[in-house]
This record gives sequence, structure tokens and C-alpha cells, in this order.
Amino acid sequence: MRWTLFILLLMSLGGCTSKGQQPAGDGAPLAGAWQPQPVAMRVYPATRFMQRRGQPLLEARVELFDAMNDSIKGSGTFRFELYDGQGASDEPQRLYTWDVEVLSFSAHQQHYDPITRTYVFPLRLDDLAVAQRKTLLRVVLSRDTGRRLEVEASIAPLP
Repeated sequence: MRWTLFILLLMSLGGCTSKGQQPAGDGAPLAGAWQPQPVAMRVYPATRFMQRRGQPLLEARVELFDAMNDSIKGSGTFRFELYDGQGASDEPQRLYTWDVEVLSFSAHQQHYDPITRTYVFPLRLDDLAVAQRKTLLRVVLSRDTGRRLEVEASIAPLP
């Protein structure tokens, strides 16, 4: 009995917390602590053209990575530029441009998919013919720190 009380006393003094309880603290980062932030991104391979209720869309999925190459969330303005990928000219023709701010809590809830750990953007198209040819998607994330991340990917046409 004494040993049981002694062990319980040691556990309570040792700073142990039960599963599900948060350790004490104000949540502020420690001085000099590493704070993960996006340093790279990619157009997720599931990015595709599709139709939803007869409306042609480009469902763009973007994944952000921290310095350890792990998926991470991040805030900023995403700019999507869709270019014609069939031309033989050096200068591809820009077909569409979309700007989407992901700055608020609700914007993250709307666009972030926790299953794939990607941001999902249903981008409307006016013309189904665009979805039926090869295109190039350029994505630029502008962050409030002034840092920009850029990536490009070819998008396969609808079958």
C-alpha cells in the first residue's frame, strides 16, 4: 500500500499527463524554437479536369511542405494560371487566371482536405473544349512574409 502511494506521488510530481490532456503552458513558442512553415509545394497528382452538374472545372490540388519535406498547412493567396499546352510557340497562351485567398480559419476549412493533406480548389471553366486538350497549370503562393512559392504541372485532358 505504501509503495502504491509513493508511486502515485512520484507520478504527480513528475509532470505526467493523462492521455487527452494538454500540458500546461500558454501555447507561445519558446525562444529559438523552430516554427514549421511552407518552403515548397507541388501540384498534387490527383489534379484533374472534371464536370460537376454540367459545369466544366479544373479541380486543382496543392500540397505544401516544410523544411523536413512533410506536408503542412499554410496561409496566403494562391494564384492559378492555366496555359495552352499544345502550341509549338515559345510563349504559351494564358487561358485562365484565378486568385484564391486562404487566410482565414473558414477558408482553410473550405479548401483543406485532411485525408490527402492538400488544398482543393474547384476552378470554374467557361469552355469545355479547354478541358479536352493538354494544358499547363502554374501555381504561385504569395505569403504575408513576402515569400513566394511557385510550381508548374501538365494537366491531362478529359478522356
